[in-house]
Amino acid sequence: MKKTIFIIILGLFGQPVIADDCDLNQNTRVEKNIELQKKYPGSFLVDKNFILVVPVKEGEVRINIGGCVHYGVTIELKTKNASKYKEEKEFMNKILHLAKTYSQGMIKYEKLKKVIKDRNWSQPKSPSKFYFFNYDGSPFEVYETNEGLYTIIGFSSYS
Repeated sequence: MKKTIFIIILGLFGQPVIADDCDLNQNTRVEKNIELQKKYPGSFLVDKNFILVVPVKEGEVRINIGGCVHYGVTIELKTKNASKYKEEKEFMNKILHLAKTYSQGMIKYEKLKKVIKDRNWSQPKSPSKFYFFNYDGSPFEVYETNEGLYTIIGFSSYS
């Protein structure tokens, strides 16, 4: 199930689409990413400039804001050192940090903090690290997945 949801998320956000096939303006999305790149020294754009990659001490953070039909935000930390996020508290603190630092205000930090504090989520397969947060009525998934040597810790929210 986790892989299916992850593939759907990638389909919504990760796949470059010809601008003419999108409801949302992809040129504006790229322009905003080029502007956002200036905020993070050493960062670079990938996937036809739809995703901003920010090198960090733990690996890299991938910022994907926008969409084709659904507008949203996906923020992921790609790391080889996920062991420090094994406990739920550390994992959720990393999600809060990613939201506060990289979501450009699209995710309201205090609201997200309250969702986490109140444990306002469902978890399809406990004790997995895959959650559906009750954030604002829109889909909000929080996850940890493995990609070979790397662990991806992140979230995706869209409307």
